[in-house]
Amino acid sequence: ANSYELIPIQQDINPVILIKLLTESLSQSFLLVLRVCSPLLLFAVTINLSFALLARLTPNTPIFFISGPGVIFLGIIFFYDISPDLIAGLVLSLRAFITGH
Repeated sequence: ANSYELIPIQQDINPVILIKLLTESLSQSFLLVLRVCSPLLLFAVTINLSFALLARLTPNTPIFFISGPGVIFLGIIFFYDISPDLIAGLVLSLRAFITGH
């Protein structure tokens, strides 16, 4: 029902207003996704940088081949540990996004 207030039926469509609404909604969506995924991104960057450093220290050992299952296992444990906070943050962000607060 509020969409008719933003874009009235009887008036011509103003592309400037539409582009402004599109960019605002895309920026809010991007920030929401970044907030939700930031712990997982931080985990992935930290683990991969540490294994890259380990691979540089031991050049004859295939570290990335050996560390693959360990990274998957640590990722599952990490996600299990943060999932209640992640779900709560997602619900709060979606509630704020929907209500506009």
